[in-house]
This record gives sequence, C-alpha cells and structure tokens, in this order.
Amino acid sequence: MSTRQARRGLVRALIGLGPDPGRSLRTLLGVLLGCQAVLLLLHFVAAVVLAGPAARTVDGHIGGFDLEAESSLSVWFSSLQLLFIAVLCLFVSWFDREGEKGRRALLWRYGALVFTVLSIDETAVLHEMFGGSMVRFFPGIPLSASLWWAIPYGVLIGIFLIFLVLTFRRRIGLLVLTLAGAGLWLLSVFLEIFRLFPEWANVALEEGAEMLGATAFLAALGFYLIGRAEPGNEYPG
Repeated sequence: MSTRQARRGLVRALIGLGPDPGRSLRTLLGVLLGCQAVLLLLHFVAAVVLAGPAARTVDGHIGGFDLEAESSLSVWFSSLQLLFIAVLCLFVSWFDREGEKGRRALLWRYGALVFTVLSIDETAVLHEMFGGSMVRFFPGIPLSASLWWAIPYGVLIGIFLIFLVLTFRRRIGLLVLTLAGAGLWLLSVFLEIFRLFPEWANVALEEGAEMLGATAFLAALGFYLIGRAEPGNEYPG
C-alpha cells in the first residue's frame, strides 16, 4: 500500500467512526455555535454586568472572559477552529491525484499552511506586533497598524478563497458557506478598524463575526471532505 493510499485510509477511518458522518459534522457545528454563544454571554457579563469589579482588577478587566483579552477562552477557541480547518485542508489534499491535478493538491496544502499560521497568530498575537512595528518603522506611510496586517493577510487568504470559490462553483451549499465565511471575516476586520459601536458591543460583534466565519469555512470544508472520501468519488471535477 502506498503512502497516499494509507493517508486516504486514515481519513476514511476517521470519518467512519460514526454511522452518519454528515450528521456527526452537523452535531459538531452545533456544539461550536453553542460554544460561541456562551463566549459572547461571558464577554457581556465580564464587560458590562461586572464592569465595576473588573475595573478594580490589576489590568482593568476580567481577562479570561473578555473577548478582546489575550490568552482568553475565546482566543484558544478561535485558534483551535483555525487549526481544525488547516487539518481539513491537508486531508483534502491527500485525495487529489498526481500529475495534472497535482496543482490542486498544492493549493490545498497552501490553505493548510495559511490556516496554521492564522491559528498560531491567534494565540501568539503576531499580527498586532507586526502592525505596530510597521507603523514605527514607516511613519511616513499613512497606514494604521490594523491595515498593515490586514492587507498582506487579505492577499494570502484571498488567493485560497478564489481557489475555494472555483472548486465549489457547482456546489451551491458549499459556495454559500464559503462566501458567508469570507463576508463575516471582512465584517470583523471592518469593525476592528472603524469601531462603530460602544467598545464592549464592537468587540462582541467583531470577535463573534470572526468565530462564526471560521465555523462557516469549517462546515464547507468538512462536508466537502466527507464527499471526497466516499469510495469512487476521489477525483471529482
């Protein structure tokens, strides 16, 4: 058995752990959405209900529950979602043939790399440090710290997004999920840059859109992988 066949067998075994893979994925998505609702509720409690006690803490907020705080529950939740998406991209790449379809496998691996970087960034705060450094190094360029990281990230994610749109163009459900995820991420960046609402509400909308967008991407890739892993359906379209 070749390495590629062994990898496909591993993915099929993982998918086959439940009697109905599609239902299992929908259950997982429901759990993820429930977790997001809990995180948003905890943020409201920490930022509004307990605003007085939080102001008397050392750093002025209840860090574990505040969506804008580093090393919070929401940060680790988002990081795990992004890492899961990276793994799904890698799994899908194992179902693309060599030769003329090899470029597709490379693009799936590129997606896995991009989402791995995003996952690490979520906990290591790389984009904030990069944006702040660029503002200090190039004070004459009229870009905010947010735009310094949003533009290169937009290019990296945009390349993979175009690939997803082309791949899912005949699968309307997956295409809608992908475009919804992209739209939610754009909304998140927009809210971070322009701050249209009171601080606690803006943060809740921004982080909520980011988490929900990742869940939409995860759903699209999960359902696609289940279809690809079906015997006889390894090389669609």
